[in-house]
Amino acid sequence: MRKAGIILGIIAGGLALLIAIYVFGYTYRYHYRMTVEVEVDGQIKSGSGVIAVISGLDPVPGRALRYQSSVDGECVYVDLGARGNLFALLTGKNSAAYDIAEKAFNPTPYAASRKEQEERLKRMSTLRARAELPFDQLPKLLTFKDLNNPNSVEFVRPDDLAATLGPGIRLKRIIIEMTGDPVTRGIETKLPWLKNILPGEYIDGKNWTQSRSKLQTVEFNWRL
Repeated sequence: MRKAGIILGIIAGGLALLIAIYVFGYTYRYHYRMTVEVEVDGQIKSGSGVIAVISGLDPVPGRALRYQSSVDGECVYVDLGARGNLFALLTGKNSAAYDIAEKAFNPTPYAASRKEQEERLKRMSTLRARAELPFDQLPKLLTFKDLNNPNSVEFVRPDDLAATLGPGIRLKRIIIEMTGDPVTRGIETKLPWLKNILPGEYIDGKNWTQSRSKLQTVEFNWRL
């Protein structure tokens, strides 16, 4: 029995070592701050949040090893005062939170090979830079007429905020900045109903064919 216990201990220790090598040797993590600036009647209103991107090897049997990325973070909230609110989500038409910074600092298409992926991820994990997002890479923008009512959501066109939020309002810019700051928390204080919706559910409580918004909780709050 003692011998069997020793053998099991060696096996467990070996597995733990392999996991540690995988986690620390083949996992990359970086944080970026997304800042949204809105001009309201000549004054700048802004909001920002720090998002983490974690990339690790995805060992799928029968397929070459590639890196898959996940996100830890929240959407960005901008308080427009008497003019309402604006949210920049974790998803967009051509970008998502896990690749928005990578695209901002790497104009060429995302790397296809594992070696190229590793080189870019190593660079991103140590990079300290700042960039303004082009309009074709912006996240989804929306507003709530009533922050306590998810059914009051309205999508906002980045090139015409005034159409939804009223005259005198325009999107000035969205900035991405690499940082070592911790991930931002607390979006539930702005949208208290978020905590009552299960991950993957649509915020209006409907299914895909019924949903007016087709927005899921992970677009507002993505936790690892």
